[in-house]
Amino acid sequence: MKTIPIVDLKRQYRTIRPSIDEGIRTVVASQHFILGVQTERFEKAFADFCGKRYAVALRSGTDALYAALAAMGIKPRDEVIVPALTFIATAEVVTLLGGRVVFCDVDRESGLAQAKDIQKVMTKKSKFVIPVHLYGQIAPMDEIFRLARSRKVQVIEDAAQAHGAIYKKMMAPIGRVAAYSFYPAKNLGAYGDAGALVTDDRTLYENTLLFRNHGQPKGEKYRHVRIGSNLRMDEIQAAVLSVKLRYLHGWTSRRRQLAKYYDRELSKVEGISLLTTLPFSKPAYHLYCIRAKARDDLQAYLAQKGIETRIHYPLPLHLQPAYRHLGYRRGDFPNAQRLAAEILCLPMFPELTIGEVATVCRTIAKFYQLQGKPHVRQHPVYQHASSP
Repeated sequence: MKTIPIVDLKRQYRTIRPSIDEGIRTVVASQHFILGVQTERFEKAFADFCGKRYAVALRSGTDALYAALAAMGIKPRDEVIVPALTFIATAEVVTLLGGRVVFCDVDRESGLAQAKDIQKVMTKKSKFVIPVHLYGQIAPMDEIFRLARSRKVQVIEDAAQAHGAIYKKMMAPIGRVAAYSFYPAKNLGAYGDAGALVTDDRTLYENTLLFRNHGQPKGEKYRHVRIGSNLRMDEIQAAVLSVKLRYLHGWTSRRRQLAKYYDRELSKVEGISLLTTLPFSKPAYHLYCIRAKARDDLQAYLAQKGIETRIHYPLPLHLQPAYRHLGYRRGDFPNAQRLAAEILCLPMFPELTIGEVATVCRTIAKFYQLQGKPHVRQHPVYQHASSP
């Protein structure tokens, strides 16, 4: 039985193999593996891609969040607001730096934290908020920035899933700083872990450069002007990412094309609700996710038919055992919990064919037909205005 994977990195490699192999060979031949010309080239190219002045290449997206908080001066017991529905790294860095994580709910129809969700949990101790551009859609940042300014709270954008996403003709960061991940399966993926911090703020940029390399000024060895860490991206990852970055605009356009097909076909299926796209947003579709009735049964049925799916994320952060000590309970963030019970992520990668997407859609429709439910409706409940 032919399978349809959630992502297929081998297909991508086959399309760009000569350039990737040449980039890796260049690094190996140079025998310069840390903070060399490849890193500098990638930093400039990625900053240009994002329309920003500076990018700092780092070891992972987690490290990018960590470095941003550290460079912006987080102090022990500072409260940092994080959406309850995201990957745990967004909260982990706060805990590791001695801050106190405060979770907030998300919008049920988009999965994004909104200003009203953040405001509900703000206190006088709130110092940072980390909006997550979940699944590749930028959060409603205008309202979040207005709230943050009024409460003197700093904002760090978690753009780990949003490479190439657009918000009112801008890419992240919409504000001062954004953290990106280049985990292999991301829209721009390395061949290992990697990440970057992007900013227009020179002071933040320079502080992050120091922090990623043990507090050493550029070009100096064994003189440390501040406490830092080892958060450096290696040269092989930088070379790989530089090659892939040349294709990212095209890959993003293809993701939007596939999402548009999914939207059109799945909007006809009773039992499926499409996540909303905000009117000012042009998502990058790192993940294509739906809300599904009988989600677990649907996932099992698709697996039987050779279609791989994932759940991002099955347990909200406030209910994770690692954060039990914070005292949250079931029901505290009902939208996050409801989405965790309904969300299902379908195959999405640029090399996916329209025929494969059509097969996924037909198989989902067939599942609900077999359930004895009407499988076609005239007026979709959650219409999704995808970008072409």
